[in-house]
Amino acid sequence: MFWLNIVAGGVISFVNIVYWTLPEIESNLLLYNVGAPVGPMIGVLVGLNMAVLAGGFFAKMAWDRSGEDRMKFVLLALGMFTMTVGGPLHDNASTFLMYVVADVLISVSILLILSGLYVSWVYSRLGLKE
Repeated sequence: MFWLNIVAGGVISFVNIVYWTLPEIESNLLLYNVGAPVGPMIGVLVGLNMAVLAGGFFAKMAWDRSGEDRMKFVLLALGMFTMTVGGPLHDNASTFLMYVVADVLISVSILLILSGLYVSWVYSRLGLKE
């Protein structure tokens, strides 16, 4: 998978150079306006890495565990899947509302991931520790 990322990153960089566009400012927001084929290419690469590898790993760990550990891995998997949706939206966003939706999804995913990391602390504070 490492070499796939290296090759795909090189291809994406080359396509970005070929389809170069200048950034512009719209409603006090700097839009980079990546080339048409570049956004979906980044989305596919991120989807392969985060959803399939990271999210799939956390989902399998949640399936194999119970109690506090299951909750931890469920939150981490949901955070990875949500970030997989929200992250590539930034590459394809063209209006202010699309950027807001992408930012909300990224914020929710960060909260889910942090919740997954701190679930042991919350369980111990609430007296739910097994």
